[in-house]
Amino acid sequence: MSAIWMLLRPAWRRHLRASLLLALMGGLAAGAVGASFQAAGRAGTTLERYQEQSRDVDVIAYGCPPGVNPDELQGQADFQRLCLNPQVAERFRGVLARLPGVEQTAVSSTFVIGLLDPSVSNHWGRLTLMAGTATPGGPAIPAHPIIVEGRLPDPGAPDEVMVSESAAAATGLHAGSHLRMAGWLQEHLDAAIDGALPPETTPFTSTVVGIGRGLDDVQASGTGSLSDSTIPGNVNIYGGPGWVRAHSAGLSGYGSAVMVRLRGAAASDVVTFEELLNKAPEGWLADSDTVTDADVSSIRRVIDLERRAVLAFAAIAIVAAVAFVGLTTARQLRREAEASPQLSALGIQQFAVVHGSC
Repeated sequence: MSAIWMLLRPAWRRHLRASLLLALMGGLAAGAVGASFQAAGRAGTTLERYQEQSRDVDVIAYGCPPGVNPDELQGQADFQRLCLNPQVAERFRGVLARLPGVEQTAVSSTFVIGLLDPSVSNHWGRLTLMAGTATPGGPAIPAHPIIVEGRLPDPGAPDEVMVSESAAAATGLHAGSHLRMAGWLQEHLDAAIDGALPPETTPFTSTVVGIGRGLDDVQASGTGSLSDSTIPGNVNIYGGPGWVRAHSAGLSGYGSAVMVRLRGAAASDVVTFEELLNKAPEGWLADSDTVTDADVSSIRRVIDLERRAVLAFAAIAIVAAVAFVGLTTARQLRREAEASPQLSALGIQQFAVVHGSC
């Protein structure tokens, strides 16, 4: 080791600038490797951290009151009239609020909305779904998105909405945009969804105050239609209680249900809640569904692929750094051994040439 030090010390002094550059390159490589391992570790927990941070609601429940058997109802119209209308959903919310383990509840309605834009190929605009929360002080939306622009709507504001990132990309909307909207009569909803009928209710205007990113926005999806008249994804617009009070009376859709937040977020808590629903609490025949339809398994595969790519980059950086620093150091040691008479007298020259990599 003393012989190696005798080689390194004069090399460091005579080639200070090159040695500093070599040390800097080694430090940068070490930093890149460390950052890569840290990024890979964080990527592995990305989905879990997002689900925890965005958790407003655990399940969405809907039920039919005592005396109404959903198996005996004649079609979707009866089901919505007797089980999924806002008044029945509000009664059901009171039942769910009394169940063990329930922390918070809110009634939410799903509307079929036409976004008016005559530049679209059908000459009237685009069709999408909207969720409106009717209960003040309850969960705002099923899954709290990452706000990429603007803010969430004010719960009491009658004309503020938030749109999904997918909807913003498809329509060119941004925070501050004014959105003209209309709807259809409930009996004409099938024709509307098929694209055969323009909106028929009185148009009104809402202001986009925020753009939100959810799980639906980060997974690959088709256009949802052969034309540009349907926005990709599922629910793309969100409004608060003030918006629902101002506009829901003239809109049709897929009915109202109850968003439920449980005191515990574990899968076992959801299972316990579903078991309570299966017992028909207070005579209500009920069921529940997940908050989002996003394919979490596909998102996990993408995250795992990115994590492996980062680890591969770290491995390449390690090999490149060791090769560059090692070979450069070896060449400097050889040159110093040849130029040092003291070491030549000790026979170090031959040692350095043969074992320069040491």
